[in-house]
Amino acid sequence: MATIKDVAQRAGVSIKTVSRVINADPAVQKSTRERVDRAIGDLGYVPNFIARSLRSRRSGTIGIVSDFIATTPHSVDIISGVQDACAELGLMPLIANTKGRGDNEQRAIETLVERKVDGIVYATVRHLWLRETPRAGDVPTVLVNCSREGAPYTAIVPDDFQGGYAVTKYLIDRGHRDIALITLIEDFEAAELRGKAYRQALLDHGLTYRPELVRTGQVRDGTRERYTTREAMEALFGNSVRPSAIVCGKDEIAMRVYNAARVMGLNIPNDVSIVGYDNFVNIAENLDPPLTTVALPYYQMGHEAVGILRRLIGGAHLPPQRIAIPCPLVERQSCRDWRSA
Repeated sequence: MATIKDVAQRAGVSIKTVSRVINADPAVQKSTRERVDRAIGDLGYVPNFIARSLRSRRSGTIGIVSDFIATTPHSVDIISGVQDACAELGLMPLIANTKGRGDNEQRAIETLVERKVDGIVYATVRHLWLRETPRAGDVPTVLVNCSREGAPYTAIVPDDFQGGYAVTKYLIDRGHRDIALITLIEDFEAAELRGKAYRQALLDHGLTYRPELVRTGQVRDGTRERYTTREAMEALFGNSVRPSAIVCGKDEIAMRVYNAARVMGLNIPNDVSIVGYDNFVNIAENLDPPLTTVALPYYQMGHEAVGILRRLIGGAHLPPQRIAIPCPLVERQSCRDWRSA
């Protein structure tokens, strides 16, 4: 059976360097890490993780605590980003899906802490302001897709202001002046940021913000959520000035806008241009015409979170910060260039 000494000889490095690679030391140069990884593969070397954890007092595992992410197809890329980053760093992720229940959440965190995870990624399916932060003791923790002012943890979030501004500017650059907004549930952080961005983009380009062109497409109804897209469309097109374009708070609202537009005899994009948000591919690519939308950087958020967590686990003193990841525009065929109208 191959030993760590054999790996060091094959890779032309010291035993200490092999150990640093196995322990995912970020200071090791990429070329050295690749050489050691090749030697490990060639020799079939299997590290003794139990002995390693006893020496280092680390388990080589991190916990992922989420509400609905692991069971929501649109958001599962957060998990993919975490898993890939863990694989690159030699870490093993343990996933707990809490179904949004506070008792499940705290029990999951306590179980992960008892199992001596090295750190925790706490992620939510929606971009939220948290009422309270996870209680994980002194275990390094990073928030994903959520944040809380004054929280002791770094938060990785989508730059929803940048995304909302970009998609509104996209329509303005194509000659649209009467641009409507159909929003998410208004108390979501994402809805607030995207709404502010819509308004700012109009003002920055010399256009008037008109409240009558802003309608709610989704509301709370007791403990449930209800779409009000049809009512929003009827209100927008019942005015004397009809919008030539609509910014939708998310792709699921855009899908309902498509349905309402067809019932109203409107052609997309000739009569009205539609843009969405989220880039839920199963929706955006299958609408007719395919939907121009903003992509949420779920994979990058999950990947970035593990990188920061690894530094914290390694003893780095990083002050809590809020890191906003850009949201790219994905252009398809749902918008008409109004400059030629």
